[in-house]
Amino acid sequence: MSNDISLFGGGGALTPPAQPLSAAVSRQLRRDLEQVQVGAHVAIAQVAARHQVQQAELASQTALRAAQEHAQSYLTATALSNTAALVSQAKSHAKVTPEAGPFLEAIVTGYVQGTVQRLNKGL
Repeated sequence: MSNDISLFGGGGALTPPAQPLSAAVSRQLRRDLEQVQVGAHVAIAQVAARHQVQQAELASQTALRAAQEHAQSYLTATALSNTAALVSQAKSHAKVTPEAGPFLEAIVTGYVQGTVQRLNKGL
């Protein structure tokens, strides 16, 4: 003797017994299923497209960073070469005109300080 009460009516089964679907209901069910599948395909395609755009943006940012790094390296190497040339030239001038030594040193120092500031700013 069971005192169970069925909330759904009937003999305690959760689903009613299966009945064959009519052709019209079957067609409508098939159409609805196809619409859901098409919607899923569209959603997947949109996610894939967004992913491709993000990948392209990431690749672009990486290429930009590499180019910036290369430019900064080139500018630094050029500044080193220019500084060495200016120091060498200033030494030559100081040998000929020793009185110009402090002015030559100030010129080279000013160039180097300005260059360091520009390099630190990334310019």
